[in-house]
Amino acid sequence: MRSFSIAGLGCVIAFLSASGVSTGEVNASPEPVAVPFCAVAQRPADYHGVTVILHGTYKTDNFDNEFIKSASCDGGKFLINIGKHGLSESVARFDAEIKKICTSRRSPFVCNISAKVEVVGTMRASRQDPDESVIDLEEIKQSKFDHEK
Repeated sequence: MRSFSIAGLGCVIAFLSASGVSTGEVNASPEPVAVPFCAVAQRPADYHGVTVILHGTYKTDNFDNEFIKSASCDGGKFLINIGKHGLSESVARFDAEIKKICTSRRSPFVCNISAKVEVVGTMRASRQDPDESVIDLEEIKQSKFDHEK
């Protein structure tokens, strides 16, 4: 009878994961994983701890609502709330552009903004509601605010 050590089993799983063989779990690696928006929005707990790349429409009132959504999701959930904003240069530029737009509208507090975005962020459970998930923004890879042509 052959026996396997736990370390040996770990090596087998690591090899299978690296070779693209599914082990039945989403890979929680630090490398961003491009995933369909609707898959994350409709089953966010499957992606907790995973750094994802998402495409969607960013919306905020610059007060207490901030989320990314997609109109293409069939039924169910179609938005993901934004959690923390990271310290990257791209997130800082994005936040500065929002402030600039709101200032130009003479509406520094409540100011509705919309933009097409490609973001990188890590999914996690919401602190306010454990049944909800949020994405902590780490990078804004692309953005186009609705007022831009």
